[in-house]
Formats: sequence, C-alpha cells, structure tokens
Amino acid sequence: MIKKIIIGLFCLSFTSMAQAVLKIDITEGFEGALPIAVIPFQWSGGAKVANGDVSAIIMSDLARSGKFSPVAEKDLIARPQKLADVHYKTWR
Repeated sequence: MIKKIIIGLFCLSFTSMAQAVLKIDITEGFEGALPIAVIPFQWSGGAKVANGDVSAIIMSDLARSGKFSPVAEKDLIARPQKLADVHYKTWR
C-alpha cells in the first residue's frame, strides 16, 4: 500500500512540469495582404464549359479572406495556358 502511494506521489510530481508556462514574444509581423497571382488557365474539364469564371471565383475568395491581395489580370507577368507552361522562377 505504501509502495502505491509513493509511486502515485512520484507520478504527480511530473504533472507540475507539464503545466509550465509558455511565453511567446512576437517581435515583428507582416501587416497587410500577401500579393498572389491567380492564372486564368484554359478549361479542360469533362463539361464543355466551366460553370462560371473559376479564376474570378478563386480570386474573390482569396481577397475576402483578408490574407491575400490578388494581382489584377492585366498586371500578370505571363499567361500560361497549361501547367507545363508555368515557369516558377518568373513568378518569384
């Protein structure tokens, strides 16, 4: 019986370590929305035409989140038509 009490007290001593306070200091941040380009890719789905402008829907969803600022289509660096046409170094 005493052995169980000692083991129980020993285990309880570790719970105080698990309740340690975590302090995080945020020294700087990013204010504003992150610019993002949404490319109007060519439609290749099973249907003849997509139900609506998919890139416009994605752009508006990202803009409404407040975390992104979609680049206007006229300001895009390139206009790839398929995934193979995307050159990632161009977009950095």
